[in-house]
Amino acid sequence: MGNIFMTYRRDFNNLTLQERRLRNQRQADLAELRALQKERFERERKSLRSARKKSAAPKRSMTMPAPTTLSDFAELGFDFSKEEYLAYANRNWDYLRLTDTDMHIDKFLAEHRKERK
Repeated sequence: MGNIFMTYRRDFNNLTLQERRLRNQRQADLAELRALQKERFERERKSLRSARKKSAAPKRSMTMPAPTTLSDFAELGFDFSKEEYLAYANRNWDYLRLTDTDMHIDKFLAEHRKERK
């Protein structure tokens, strides 16, 4: 083995040098790829946000909705009470301020009714 190494020492050194260069190039390419992917991800996220804002309803005022003056929602054909609506409106208001999206009223009412039982 020593004889083979001494005979081909120059070739082995060249192979080692080329291998190191290839590894360095791979690391640089990988870093560039990750930077490009991060940039693309940020660009797509920004465009998605702007698309959501454009397609969403006009911005709401950030004031608490006024309580309704109806005594019973059943008069209008709803299956929830005024108290349930006010509970939803109050919790939805907090959720809206924190997430900029509305809560789903059916899910809220189901959870609210389970809590009350």
